[in-house]
Amino acid sequence: MANQDVQKTLNELIRNTEMLAALCALLSELAGGAAPHPAAGLKFRAVRDALDPNLFAGITKDEAEFMLSLTIARLRRSMEIIENPDQFPAWTTDDPVIMQTQGKASRIATRLITEFAQKEASLSQLLSAPNRFLDVGSGAGWISLSMAEQWPKLHTDGLEIHPPALELAKKNAFDVGLSDRVVFHNRSVDKLEVKNEYAAAFIPFIFVPELILHSAIPALATALKVGAWLFIACYRKPESPVDIALWDLQTTMSGGRVWDENEITRLVGSSGFGPILDLGVGTPINMYATRRL
Repeated sequence: MANQDVQKTLNELIRNTEMLAALCALLSELAGGAAPHPAAGLKFRAVRDALDPNLFAGITKDEAEFMLSLTIARLRRSMEIIENPDQFPAWTTDDPVIMQTQGKASRIATRLITEFAQKEASLSQLLSAPNRFLDVGSGAGWISLSMAEQWPKLHTDGLEIHPPALELAKKNAFDVGLSDRVVFHNRSVDKLEVKNEYAAAFIPFIFVPELILHSAIPALATALKVGAWLFIACYRKPESPVDIALWDLQTTMSGGRVWDENEITRLVGSSGFGPILDLGVGTPINMYATRRL
């Protein structure tokens, strides 16, 4: 490819990044952040209008916060890849902005679990009672915290082995006043040694190495009560070749690998779990639910 063609491709991508920045400035205001400077805001809205004047029509504050958090996390993570291409593929960031925004975006898991509980009486009964919820790879702690906020009798345990994330999670629990019901532990999921302790658990395959998962799922089966629910998050496979390559890249750089539904079915089935259901249809993630038999 000639130099001018390469430059044209890069310029188009830079243009998209600049457009994304303008849209994020507007999303920030919708999410409750500061309003843009009037002169800059006029230009931000001009960019939005050139793309679609009704782009953010009907977007709620919570939806805006989710979109903004996810976008910021991915942009900051992209800069880490540019600056440190020689790093081992794993979730090792110590950037508090990435940890917080990724964590806040991950609260989509709580929303999907809660929506499922509204349809599944057995799960609703478990989460409404004074039971325990396990959050594997808890990061900055926002799934643990949002589950405790959503279900007032629920106690949550977060497992996190990355020290910067663990400390941030503990601070977040203190700041929101939930340290009495939310506890974070420096422990790998494959080292769990409890039995029949939890009513539900969440694990993001995105961030967990395959070698660990083969030990983690049996450990979770032991730690969960009979009839308890396990929720598994993976990125949803896109359709275009470019998006598939980026999907694979993001999963690898997060420490995990891409899993298809049949592989997950076999893995959980061999450890005593039932069929899996996809709760995340219409979202960027596959949120699988399966029950301990």
